[in-house]
Amino acid sequence: MQPGEHTLRVGEAELKLVVFEPTQLSFAHMRVRAGQGEEADCMIAGIEATNNLDHEIFISVPLYINQRIAETKSLFFRGHEKRYIEFHYKFQQGGEYQVSIADQLPKEVSIEGGIRIIPRILDKSGHGHTALLHGSPKVREVDGRMEVALEQYGDYIEIPASRDLRAPQGFTGMVWAEIDRLARPSEMGHNPLMVRGKSVGWGATYCLRMVVERAGGLKWGICHDITEYSWQGGEAKIGDWAQYTMTFDKQRGGDSYCDGKQLAHVAGISDDSEIRQWDDQPIFVGYSYIGHVIPEIGRPKYFTHLPGRIGQVRFYKKGLTAEENEAIYRNPEAKGPEDEALAVWLDFRNILKVGTHTTEWRHPAIYDPAFKTQKKYWHFKQLKAKTHLPLQASLRATVEVSDDMATVKGSRQIVLKDGTNYVDISNLPEAQYLRIVTDFAAEVGPDGTFVPELLSYQVVAENERDFTDMFWSTRPDWERGCFTGAVGFPPVDRLRDYPEYTDVIHG
Repeated sequence: MQPGEHTLRVGEAELKLVVFEPTQLSFAHMRVRAGQGEEADCMIAGIEATNNLDHEIFISVPLYINQRIAETKSLFFRGHEKRYIEFHYKFQQGGEYQVSIADQLPKEVSIEGGIRIIPRILDKSGHGHTALLHGSPKVREVDGRMEVALEQYGDYIEIPASRDLRAPQGFTGMVWAEIDRLARPSEMGHNPLMVRGKSVGWGATYCLRMVVERAGGLKWGICHDITEYSWQGGEAKIGDWAQYTMTFDKQRGGDSYCDGKQLAHVAGISDDSEIRQWDDQPIFVGYSYIGHVIPEIGRPKYFTHLPGRIGQVRFYKKGLTAEENEAIYRNPEAKGPEDEALAVWLDFRNILKVGTHTTEWRHPAIYDPAFKTQKKYWHFKQLKAKTHLPLQASLRATVEVSDDMATVKGSRQIVLKDGTNYVDISNLPEAQYLRIVTDFAAEVGPDGTFVPELLSYQVVAENERDFTDMFWSTRPDWERGCFTGAVGFPPVDRLRDYPEYTDVIHG
């Protein structure tokens, strides 16, 4: 029926109807994702649009960021045409943004921005596999034993991915732990002692797993080819210290131990089987993703966490025997047998907690000295710095100016405070270039881990009547500079669930 007023008659009965013009465009299947690598300051948002009319229309489709129009696309649609529309937007500052297209409900996107200290746990194995200490765990010595208390969801240890940790014939994972409690009904199970892979189960998604089920049972496993090869055995010692070990060798099979006592054994696999390495994934202690891997986000919907204290972590690139594991259990402070296969042995007494970031030398505008106006010097007026700075941590910035990016013409040291800092730097000499050197210092100890975070720098520069703002606020901005020590980027979405997706097991 065509739009307009219509009259229906049946015998002497009459009914007037008004048919309205259908909505021009309808929208569905909006997707939003942050860019990666060099495009980490960008966002891609797409949606499917349908022209509901039977004639051609010309219409503007808006992109909203934080409820404001950021961009529009003016498009022709033929009658009843269906089309996928995509926006590419570059952010000037990192942070959380609400993104929507046309009349759709907003979705959140995280743009990497701040840099911070991520304390580095040094490696006693001699192979340089320094681990990252995330969150705010307490690190203390109790009865001669160093321990890391993983109390909050964000407290965990990450051994970064490395091809040097490949173990094609077998491996051994060891964790000395006092597990505080089992998972609550509102939390995910499979609480991880040690995991490497995309998930702790539901497919061949991991290289190794040592996890505690919500009833207290211990689960172990490897994956080979397209097969998840898992087994159960033993109970976690809640509230008591224990050494948990899992070994696997293609020929001998898999064995799991607690305090040197064998809990379970499984048969080996054929020599032509391939142990799934997942060497592009970190080894986690106290953390893992859980559930089916969702292709759109490249990870499961949920994460799981181990509440407990960690006393020692080792990883070997071969499967140890029961006798070798027993020797290490009896003398945990010694390197022990098969020291050449020992790839990771974390040293909780030696944690690096300082570092420096140096920005690139930057000219306030496009610099082309062939033009006379470009030879004019710039006057740098103000530095604005945003920080998250606990009392126990510190940030010190040194603003330097130069005409040739080699010789420092003048500098100004600034002790930054928590929050937004406004600093007058107008006493610096006029120059062509500016850079900022920032010294970070964190505190790691029995009261917790307190790390400084630098969110952004903004410098106001003047050139006679012209002025401009210089920003450092996104991952590509910081990566143009130089990192030393324990300064780095915090993980973006490790503690995030994705309610818009459905896990077929966990909902």
